[in-house]
Amino acid sequence: MKIRKATNKDSIKIKKLIEGVLDEIFGRKPRDWLKEINNLEKTYVVFYIAEDKGEILGCIALKKGKIKAELKRMYIKKGYRRKGIGQKLFDIFLKFCLKNDYKKIILSTHKKMKGAIRFYKKNKFVKIKHNKEYVFLERKL
Repeated sequence: MKIRKATNKDSIKIKKLIEGVLDEIFGRKPRDWLKEINNLEKTYVVFYIAEDKGEILGCIALKKGKIKAELKRMYIKKGYRRKGIGQKLFDIFLKFCLKNDYKKIILSTHKKMKGAIRFYKKNKFVKIKHNKEYVFLERKL
């Protein structure tokens, strides 16, 4: 397995990964926001993928704010979770943020994604607010 920066050529495979995860957890396909993956080089500061033999196993992306990094699109394919892939992706993401002088990382995740919430808390994120569906977390750097 290797981790690399994604390009627009990876868009179709990335969409399939995300659709599969969301269908598994929520029983539905994502809404219109998935269109942003078509031009990920323009939409994101950086978009990393973990792949093995051409198959995308996971991804993580960064949207930029003034003093914060917004973690987006972190998904790991079923059958590959809890094998360290998410941690490896996050570690590369964190290294990028530190190197580029971000002061904090923020994110939101659905309350149904309990494994993701545990993962983020393990990685020093704290809950800053929540609503009926989402949990909002941050990590100061």
